[in-house]
Amino acid sequence: KNSANKLIAVIVVALDLDYLQNIFDKFNLAPGSSFSLLDQRGIILYRNIKDDLSKTLIRNRDIQEDLFSKMRDGSDEGTFEAIGNDGKPRLLAYKKISLPKESKPYLYIRSSIPLASATSHAYAVIFKSLTAFMLLFLVGLFLAWLIGNRMIVNPIMALKTASGKLAAGTSIVNVSYDVKGGELGELARTFDGMAEALVQRETDRNAAEEALQTALQRLRTFVANMHSSLLLVGDEGRVILANQAFCDYFELQETPADLVGTTTNEMIDKVRNAYLHPGEEITRIREILRRGEAVIGEEITMHDGRTCLRDFIPIYADGKSYGRLWHQVDITERKRAEDVLKERTAQLEAANKELESFSYTVSHDLRAPLRAIDGYARIILKKQGDKFDEDTLRQFNDIRSNSQMMGKLIDDLLAFSRLSRKDMSKSQLNMVDLIGEEWKRLNDINPDRKMNLIVNNTPFGYGDAALIKRVYHNLLSNAVKFTKLRDEAIIEVGGYNDGNEDVFYVKDNGIGFDMKYYDKLFGVFQRLHNNPDFEGTGVGLATVQRIVHRQGGRVWAEGKVNEGATFYFTLPHNADRLIL
Repeated sequence: KNSANKLIAVIVVALDLDYLQNIFDKFNLAPGSSFSLLDQRGIILYRNIKDDLSKTLIRNRDIQEDLFSKMRDGSDEGTFEAIGNDGKPRLLAYKKISLPKESKPYLYIRSSIPLASATSHAYAVIFKSLTAFMLLFLVGLFLAWLIGNRMIVNPIMALKTASGKLAAGTSIVNVSYDVKGGELGELARTFDGMAEALVQRETDRNAAEEALQTALQRLRTFVANMHSSLLLVGDEGRVILANQAFCDYFELQETPADLVGTTTNEMIDKVRNAYLHPGEEITRIREILRRGEAVIGEEITMHDGRTCLRDFIPIYADGKSYGRLWHQVDITERKRAEDVLKERTAQLEAANKELESFSYTVSHDLRAPLRAIDGYARIILKKQGDKFDEDTLRQFNDIRSNSQMMGKLIDDLLAFSRLSRKDMSKSQLNMVDLIGEEWKRLNDINPDRKMNLIVNNTPFGYGDAALIKRVYHNLLSNAVKFTKLRDEAIIEVGGYNDGNEDVFYVKDNGIGFDMKYYDKLFGVFQRLHNNPDFEGTGVGLATVQRIVHRQGGRVWAEGKVNEGATFYFTLPHNADRLIL
């Protein structure tokens, strides 16, 4: 028809029923099922019935009318439940077949199937679906178990095993070797680091405990072998440590082990009878130990007259108190020795004063006669010398020479006696400068001598400048005197540091000396050479020794006959010394 509703043409469609039948046969319909091809008016164009037609029809005319109505209205699809002619429930369904450009008439496929067959088919589908789901679920569960066992359970069990070993104190395997990736791997590596730190800490703690036990054992051995009495009391007021000397000093019947653990009051009561004033002494000791008071070098007298030195020392470490140490040592013999030493020192000082007074008096009393002898001899020689024969003239000259020598000896003796009374003023000394001053003076005194001074490395000294200058004067004068027979006097000076002291020396190429007479070398008025060519009084080296000893040093010498001599002296080392 056209837009004016006028019939224009008629389309005739022929259906190949065999072709349709082949298509529907492929659907493998359930028994009692049917398929129909209808147009929109409900006219059946083709029907495929597998069973008897009477069984496929339905009784519910209203449902069938409703079905046709929906088909005429162009409904796409629908489903109805109705009762078949056989009295059994059936399931009806229709589906609109889409045609090009939504043209009319519509075609529908209608199906009719027993409800029991439909549900059984649905149940079969559900069963298959459930079976597939359960199979997938079991496979997933197995995979989860497998993955979880490898990725979670095994690492956790490894961590648990390692934790048990670590708690037992044994060395553990490297957990991160088995657990490599993910968060559990990171946890395993963290655990390994923690375990290594704990093992190292345990090793360090064991080493520290071992060192502590060693130190405690050494302390116990040291305390046990001490001759002075020792007792250690803890803050809680009980004895921690004691030695046998403590028990012996207070004449206790108990051993040191018996005292350990006793209270302070019990221990003090055991020793109270040893004190000269037990009441006040015991009260004082209790207070000292209770307060942790420090008492050092307290001298007390015991009941039997012994003198002891007592110390109470609080023990602290890192600001924490660990007890009080009671140390007591018998100094009775030392006190007696000190008293004897004081008495003898006083006697020696008195004797020295008497000797110095005697020396001073004698030397002054001898000066006037010697000056008179020398003066009268000089006057006689001046007035009558030309009348004397050679022998008489020699005798008068000997008188003058010996009186002058005696005067020189007196001067040296006075100077020697004054050394012990001279006050000292110590300072850092440039030894090279002192040597240079004395050497210039000796060169001025001996202008005709050929003398060579070699100055080696010499440290600064520390002492009294005037006295040390006197030492170099005497030593260099000796070197010049005993090299007068050499064509050239070669004298060396120098020094070096030797630990806590500085050593200085003066060496010459003179006539030397025999070491078997060494003991006489530094004695007063002792001379190893009686040759008149070597003047002297025998006081010079004794003066050197006394000066050096007053500085706190030492003196010695080495020599060989005709091969020269070397004289050494030391001064206490000064940290600020310099080497020139």
